[in-house]
Amino acid sequence: MYEVHKKIMPRNKALMLPAPLWKRVVAYLIDSAILLFILSPLNVANNKTSLNITLSKGLLLLIVVSMVLVLAYWSVLEYLFNQSVGKMFMNISVVSLAKGKLRFKQALIRNLSKVSSLLLAIDCLNLFLRKGNQRYLETFVKTEVQEVLE
Repeated sequence: MYEVHKKIMPRNKALMLPAPLWKRVVAYLIDSAILLFILSPLNVANNKTSLNITLSKGLLLLIVVSMVLVLAYWSVLEYLFNQSVGKMFMNISVVSLAKGKLRFKQALIRNLSKVSSLLLAIDCLNLFLRKGNQRYLETFVKTEVQEVLE
């Protein structure tokens, strides 16, 4: 199926394995629901001010603000806690495969594709085309989503 990378974490002696795809998908859906709740007031405010669907400055600003919030949500949480809220519920976390703690640059780059459904779909192709359980950007910045087995 995929290569198993067994890692023993020195702090709590927990066994870390690549997270199963189904746990990653459920965590993503939880995080997406949270983001939908956070971003819904922005969409309501935009609908009250503009009934026609044109690429106005207001709509462009709304898109940019939404993209920044989405990117900040995943990047900041993963940098600070190695987990988003969805990952916390699913008991999975992001780890750096390079030496040391996950850097903010790694967290930011690995989440760039989450600002667009099309980019995310392309990024996820790596999950199915290659061995391993990583998206392309995760491979690029040497990170992996792992499950904690205690």
